[in-house]
Amino acid sequence: MIGKVITLNKTGRAQRGFGPVVAYIARDDRKASDPPQTLHTVPELGLINLEADINTPEERALVAELMNATAAEVRRRNRFRGNPVYHVALNWMEGEHPSTAQVDAAVKHLMQAVGLQECEALWALHRDTDYDHVHIVISRIHPETGRVVGPGPYDYFKIDKACREIELAQGWQHAPGPYVVEEGPQGPEIVRRHRPERRVARPTQKAERAARNQAAPSFQEWVSNAPAQAVQNALHGPGTTWPDVHRALVWPPS
Repeated sequence: MIGKVITLNKTGRAQRGFGPVVAYIARDDRKASDPPQTLHTVPELGLINLEADINTPEERALVAELMNATAAEVRRRNRFRGNPVYHVALNWMEGEHPSTAQVDAAVKHLMQAVGLQECEALWALHRDTDYDHVHIVISRIHPETGRVVGPGPYDYFKIDKACREIELAQGWQHAPGPYVVEEGPQGPEIVRRHRPERRVARPTQKAERAARNQAAPSFQEWVSNAPAQAVQNALHGPGTTWPDVHRALVWPPS
């Protein structure tokens, strides 16, 4: 699973509040043409910390107006001029198809990770692209206190760690990122690895050609994934010895 913060422009959608972005992720924006919205199916939708119907474009527009009203009240009281919209996308790996309940749980977990768990949000799951992915539109305004909360600095790292936690909880493949899952003494552990430690060599042209010809991963691509991860786990284990590394190099593991 890969998480990405979608930055809104300072003009256009951001200035017009939640309406345009909610319409976009719900595919109610028929003017969008990249690709034409009418070619897509209606996404599965969900609400967090909001009680409303979202079955029609008009109902979804009303939800956006409710979120706008909260932001407008904060602007009136303390001259808040920032962007109240926080837009994040979670992308599952190829072949993974989460249930609606799993998506809802993943959204709530991510909101908790960035400190927006009590804020209003709407999510839309898109299944008609190469990878299932959910768009999450969250208000940065706390609906009761009226204060601007989250996501705080370094939200990318918080989201990446949350992705590993969701993968473990729901049984998904582990995507590459600053946080990786390694086998520890008590089971899988999520640890931070800096870029040089997780850098994977780009496949050579011959390897890429072999993958195309056989319609399967090349040896270079295969060995850089599970076997390489096994060696990394062995190297970073407590009290690692050379025999431990040698055993990790025996494939498939016994």
